[in-house]
Amino acid sequence: PGRRMFLRFGGILRESWIFVNGEEVGVRNHGILPSEHDITAVLREGRNELAVYVTDYRRDERGKTFVPTGADQMSHQKGIWQDVHLCERPDVYIDDVTIRTSVRADELAVSMRIANASATARTVAGRFDVVERDAHHLSFACPPITVAPGTTQDVDVSRAWHSYQAWSHRTPQLYTLVSSLYGDAAFLDERRDRFGFREIWGDGHRIMLNGSPIHLFGEWCHKFSFDSFRPEYVRQWYRMLKDCNMNYIRTHTYPHPSILLDLADEMGILVCVEAAWHFGGSFALDKEELWQNGLQHVRDIIRRDKNHPSVVLWSVGN
Repeated sequence: PGRRMFLRFGGILRESWIFVNGEEVGVRNHGILPSEHDITAVLREGRNELAVYVTDYRRDERGKTFVPTGADQMSHQKGIWQDVHLCERPDVYIDDVTIRTSVRADELAVSMRIANASATARTVAGRFDVVERDAHHLSFACPPITVAPGTTQDVDVSRAWHSYQAWSHRTPQLYTLVSSLYGDAAFLDERRDRFGFREIWGDGHRIMLNGSPIHLFGEWCHKFSFDSFRPEYVRQWYRMLKDCNMNYIRTHTYPHPSILLDLADEMGILVCVEAAWHFGGSFALDKEELWQNGLQHVRDIIRRDKNHPSVVLWSVGN
């Protein structure tokens, strides 16, 4: 009672239908990015059965797809290709957190989305702590808000911070934001997001990182084997880039698994995250459904990757 259960797939190529105990709990028409499905209503005590039906992309009369498909590894695979998690949350929970940092204003801004999956309105309050291993750097809170049943509500709060160490490709300093949710003074939910304090902006033809122009020297992720997603491979690849005085990668033709960004955050590699648009001859460009799916695709990319300090550019496509 008072809890919700979710299935989270890191990616299922290509179109997929998810069933739990014979009941359809979700459909995903784009398999490169994560999808999440509330399965609370169909769970039962004891043994539960999970089935995932996978097929090729739906196509129009000319064989063109209605979603951006990516290329390279995405062109040769079908099936579950990233991790799957079973997540338990309270019926009022933290659905999303967006972190914005400004070195020009010395300010940390947080937007927290609260979801209320219960049948009644709930009054909750949030608390935020910035930590680094055993060190505690900052605490602040947001006033109570009331969230209507079956809805989400965003809470925006900011705090001045002057003693941070800025993240860059030369000094990849990372912190963790611990977001906590309380209702009636009782703890409800917690989420941890790693981030770096840095700011990117344009100044004429220059890209500025924390007030200094950066020059991007790097390589694209034009690889055809899933071995290139192993942490050992990525670490060695990044070391080789550093040995060559390079500082940058582009996730060629689709948003790559999060492990590449996690390690880029840690090792100081600048990243351009590219959407799964490539060329265009294989897409149903004359169908409105493609453009709506493309818009959702970009929103999903930003939701997944927005808090990575290594991400300095977004690419609409190849």
